Amino acid sequence: MCGLGLVLASFATQVWQLMLTQGAMYGIGWCVCYTPFIIILNEWWEKKRGLAYGLLLAASGTSGLVLPFLLETLLQRWGFRPALRVYVFAYTIVSAPAFWLIRPRLPPHRRTQKNNAASAKPTTPWYTILLTPSALVITLSTFTQGLIFPYPPTFLPSYATALDLSPSAGDSLLAIRSFCQVFGLILLGWFSDHVSHHIPHSLSSLISGFACLLLWGPAKGFVRLGVFAAVWGLFASPYTVFWTRISQGLAEESGCGKKDGDVAGKTMILYAWFSLVRGVTVILAGPLSEVLVSGVVVRERFGLGRWTGVVGFSVGMLFASTAGGLMWVWERWGRGKR
Repeated sequence: MCGLGLVLASFATQVWQLMLTQGAMYGIGWCVCYTPFIIILNEWWEKKRGLAYGLLLAASGTSGLVLPFLLETLLQRWGFRPALRVYVFAYTIVSAPAFWLIRPRLPPHRRTQKNNAASAKPTTPWYTILLTPSALVITLSTFTQGLIFPYPPTFLPSYATALDLSPSAGDSLLAIRSFCQVFGLILLGWFSDHVSHHIPHSLSSLISGFACLLLWGPAKGFVRLGVFAAVWGLFASPYTVFWTRISQGLAEESGCGKKDGDVAGKTMILYAWFSLVRGVTVILAGPLSEVLVSGVVVRERFGLGRWTGVVGFSVGMLFASTAGGLMWVWERWGRGKR
């Protein structure tokens, strides 16, 4: 579906055709491919699952250092139709053999026995896990962080242009972010294996919020923007790597998974829910940015005037996103006092 969607997109003559092929068909195909892969990954790693996810997701950061420049070259030389077809061919040659290496840990007969044993136990409705207080707080955290997640990568190039930096400054800032994202995913994935699942995502949002407030908004040159891009890549871009530990922790602490004997199932429900919330926020972020970006560039102002609303809104949403970790700290502190 992914490959076919891109090939069909190369024949598109209208925007709605791109939305159906490169948008819907590719997106659905990727979800169909990605979901069982995540389930299989959870079977292989338990104690170091966060690190495993970090290494997996770091591949996207690595490709982000190379693919934009290669695709830009293809687009400039041949146009989008041949570029899409060449990309699908290369994608198939590189990725197809890897699917033979993706195998579940449990053989089919063991998997069937495990599923039969789990289905024989009394179960609670699948949505119960989503209504626990901790899950609702993490959902709010994911929603607020997701609302502003696309903004720095989207607006940094135009921000650099407004400061009259070199034409390559925007691409360089995005490359810095992708480069630091690779290390951020691995380090924060490892970090999530060693602390409470309530802490890493809040720490990520808190540091990112201060980065927007102290680095992005006041930036008047490449150095400060470069530091911001690095911090964003290290702490904000890896946000999704925490979901596997958060989902597992919430499933275990709620009692739903223990009662049903299906922690893995509840974990995947939560992971899918957080992914859905992120998808909704990314859709909302586009129209919202049209409201936030306004006015003309005034270099003396915070956010250069034109992006003051974007930067200020990002700061507010990121600080709100720390609520989950603060709730955990408050709860533990309260227990200690009692």
